Amino acid sequence: MKRFAIAAALLLSPVFSWGQNFSDVLSQIEQNNPLLKALQTEARAKAQEARTGLAPADPEVEAGYLWGRPSDMGNRVDLNVTQTFDFPTAYYWRRKVSDGNVDLAQLEYLAQRREVMLEAETLCIEMVYRNALQSLLSKRLEMAQTIESAMAKKAALGDASHLDLNKAELNLLSARRSADENEVEHEAVRSQLARLNGGVPVQLDADCFMPAELPADFETWYAGVVSPEIRTLERREEVSQLGVKVEQAGWLPKFSVGYVSERIAGTVLQGVGVGVSIPLWENHGKVKAAKAVADAAKARLETEQLQFECSMKTLYNRAVKLVALVKSYRESVEAADSMELLQKALSSGQLSLIDFIVEQEVWYDSAEEILASERDLQVLCAELRSFESR
Repeated sequence: MKRFAIAAALLLSPVFSWGQNFSDVLSQIEQNNPLLKALQTEARAKAQEARTGLAPADPEVEAGYLWGRPSDMGNRVDLNVTQTFDFPTAYYWRRKVSDGNVDLAQLEYLAQRREVMLEAETLCIEMVYRNALQSLLSKRLEMAQTIESAMAKKAALGDASHLDLNKAELNLLSARRSADENEVEHEAVRSQLARLNGGVPVQLDADCFMPAELPADFETWYAGVVSPEIRTLERREEVSQLGVKVEQAGWLPKFSVGYVSERIAGTVLQGVGVGVSIPLWENHGKVKAAKAVADAAKARLETEQLQFECSMKTLYNRAVKLVALVKSYRESVEAADSMELLQKALSSGQLSLIDFIVEQEVWYDSAEEILASERDLQVLCAELRSFESR
């Protein structure tokens, strides 16, 4: 019984932390996760696509053969080779937009990666919680088996009633059910981690969290936060502003230059042709549309920035309160740890079996609630930390 009390105290040791270290497991998942591999390929494809359409238009070759009438006029052969160019400013802004879209492809990948890795870390936290809970439930099951065995012997000798034996058996059944249910959940978490790891099983035997503390000041911590989602919106807003420049450049004239040749009746005429295209109708409304897109992107960014800061502050405040709550719960449960005294009282007959079962149920329920609160705190910390600059 004393050994159980020591084990229980270890299970209730301080476990709240700013971040559990699952670096080995998370490194495996980042390397093996099939979704991340697909997202990387997609990001490269988007970046490659963003680099297209930057070159000038294709050259045009035009040839003509005209028969003369009367026949003594001879035939006419025309050959024109023309290359069209946009105004140089248009190429400059298109290149800027292309660079921005390349950045967006990478930022979108980082945002999706953060979600995948946060899911993986949350499952790691759940695995540690299930390991710790299994240790607690195993001790409970061991005690229930000891009590049931003792009651069975007493009942055989006539020192205990069958009613007491039934109570002990029901207590054992409840303890075994709790342990079995936790094992089912434990296996489910293990399967989820293997899924994220590309089907490769993950080994994680830790049953406690690394101790640490929350950052003392939210504002100081938030100043170093980098959200891939917000950074994506910022870059998209910048690209939309560049898009306005591109459409404005579309109102500048286009130039064409080329070789012109004409052959008729033994006479050859050849030289250089130059042309100018004046944009009068083709780009009508495009600048206004681009400005509308830019305004919408800016409004979306400002809204998301405000909501993100509020959500981070809410998560941080919840974590701070949960730290204090867990600490208070832990101290209360440790102070109420009288399992050894209860065991002695039961053995000496000073405490009835039903009272013992009720008392130990209350203690175990409290211990499980603490573990659940510590897990919730770790999940909050993981979500906050996922936005830190690394």
